[in-house]
Amino acid sequence: MKETFEGKGVAEKAIRAYYMSRISWLSIAIFAIIMKWKTLGLSLSRVLLLQGIFALGIISFEIPTGALSDVRKRKHVLISANLLTMTALYIYWQAPTFGWLILAELTFALGGALASGTNTALVYEALKQENREQEVSRVYSTASALSFAIQTLSFGIGGFITAINSSYAFAMSIGLYFLTLSSYIQIIEPQRTKAESMNQAVRSSLMSVATKPLVVGYIAMFTMISVIGRTYFWAFQMELPDHLDFQYIGIATAIIGVVASAAGLWARNKKPGNTLLIRLIVLYVLGALLFQFSQSLVVLFATWIILDWIRGSAIPLYNARIQDQLESSERATTGSIVSTIANLAYGLISIGIGLYHLSPRWIIHLTFILGTAIGVIAITCIVNSENLNTTVSTSISIAEA
Repeated sequence: MKETFEGKGVAEKAIRAYYMSRISWLSIAIFAIIMKWKTLGLSLSRVLLLQGIFALGIISFEIPTGALSDVRKRKHVLISANLLTMTALYIYWQAPTFGWLILAELTFALGGALASGTNTALVYEALKQENREQEVSRVYSTASALSFAIQTLSFGIGGFITAINSSYAFAMSIGLYFLTLSSYIQIIEPQRTKAESMNQAVRSSLMSVATKPLVVGYIAMFTMISVIGRTYFWAFQMELPDHLDFQYIGIATAIIGVVASAAGLWARNKKPGNTLLIRLIVLYVLGALLFQFSQSLVVLFATWIILDWIRGSAIPLYNARIQDQLESSERATTGSIVSTIANLAYGLISIGIGLYHLSPRWIIHLTFILGTAIGVIAITCIVNSENLNTTVSTSISIAEA
């Protein structure tokens, strides 16, 4: 059913809210969280077990919350997501045991699941209402650049603040989320066709996944980046304190953030074609391969630069590529399906690693093998989608003749 709201600045408010949704103020507290892990004596395998629990929490919440977003107001969903993230940060801050960390991760998972797919759907629908949907690639890429730029600054500040007092980092992170909350409150819901029910939203989204190879390719690409990128990130962060003080780790992480931000700006002017997407996937796999041959800091940072460049450019380009293939009544749910599959893969791998207590080097090797296999699936789906489009175009031309 169609829901219409009159008002000026629908797209501008939606874009502003989208930009704010992409800013992870959590970055300021990352080193405080790592310090909490070290204070409680967590090993890398234990950390990955915790991250696996987070991923499985996302899986449990993703599709129901995505369908809820397609049925209800996206504004209310985003507000709820923001409040849950603030709550999770407070729990982490005060957590005395590993069990409380699990509760915090599950709260993060619920908040992340609510936001997943909702923010991208909102801005696309607002632009479409004003006949500006051709701008969506630029908006997504700009948001990616902004996200990494703020993350860069946040890492730098967070490292210094944590070195002084980790409680200050938690408090600042929570306080800044009030800025995001304010932007959500100002949202004007754009015109869109709501799903009739949560079941209908899920059925429609599953049909799109089953019949559109490009969507499957996006799922595979996003899963590859999730499995490799997230595992490598925590491996990097757990290894760096052996070489650098916390404030210098913040600076190093911030420098890498500049790369990801620059990648988002580079992607603004790129057409999200299939050939470009395949090249980015191949480059991501080559970047991950680089890290297999050395544990030196030089190679570690070279790997990190390549992976963050691809992450900063490929995801917004691919996201823009598939938006026009989806209906408004299924966009958030489809986004949730993408996130569910990615988190399922990452969660199972992380929990398996955590239970078997693998060494950091074996963790890196196993992650690379699995991530590469998923990347091959992504490329295959992109090629198949191109062949399918060619076949359809040829059929139409023959019919017209």
